[in-house]
Amino acid sequence: MTLTAAVTKKASDPDVVAMAQNLSLKCPLSYMRLKKPVRGIGCSHIQCFDATSYLQLQEQGPQWLCPVCNKPAPYEQLAVDE
Repeated sequence: MTLTAAVTKKASDPDVVAMAQNLSLKCPLSYMRLKKPVRGIGCSHIQCFDATSYLQLQEQGPQWLCPVCNKPAPYEQLAVDE
């Protein structure tokens, strides 16, 4: 299931109530504006992080964990948020 399909499925759930949510356009790693927003396909949040910042961090000390939720987010499981 693609990330878009997963979000759409959750949005169509009758038990889910839509509420306002603020979404930051700054990367939680670099605190700079997102240039290439990504998130792990196993993540359930909508907040993204910058791909370049994330990959640079992995070069220094590879852990491959999402900086938002700490779930595994290896390179092969990163999805670009269009």
